[in-house]
Amino acid sequence: EFNNGVATALQVSEAPGAEVTRGWILHHQRAEAGGANNTSSAQAHAGFLCGLGLRGALKVMPVADCYKYLRLQHDPTSVAIILGMAASSTGSMDAGLTRMCCCHIPSMLPVMYSDMEVASPVQCSAVLSLGLLFARTAHRMITELLVAEVGRRPSDRSLHDREGYALASGFALGCVCLGLGAD
Repeated sequence: EFNNGVATALQVSEAPGAEVTRGWILHHQRAEAGGANNTSSAQAHAGFLCGLGLRGALKVMPVADCYKYLRLQHDPTSVAIILGMAASSTGSMDAGLTRMCCCHIPSMLPVMYSDMEVASPVQCSAVLSLGLLFARTAHRMITELLVAEVGRRPSDRSLHDREGYALASGFALGCVCLGLGAD
């Protein structure tokens, strides 16, 4: 269902006068939420959001709407929102989106929040999204953070997919330093 949602979003017309607005996205959320199979509907809507993000159409959504989606604690929706918003703002270094990503990376949280559970796919998407947000900037702090994340030792309670996290961190590091080897 997630893949079908992505495919649907990628087919949305780019014709003049056919623009994606915040209201249009929220309308599709309510329309899909009324379906008979709520789980598959949530998966499809998550894919739809991810597809819109890949097209750059999620720029119309304020960060407050993103937090409403994240509060649902539905992993596919969280992954879609985090990746989609970052893909819509590639290379922007947007502070609000950076904070949203950092809230889902346990190593970036203060010690008092160390008991917070974040699902592995959400952590992977958050670290990859940092790479998208800082793409082609060679931002020193983000580069150092991502190098540390690639080599971070696994901890039993916070990350169950160590290889996936290291791979996402490596891709993010590559995005940040993309094409800037001579600098």
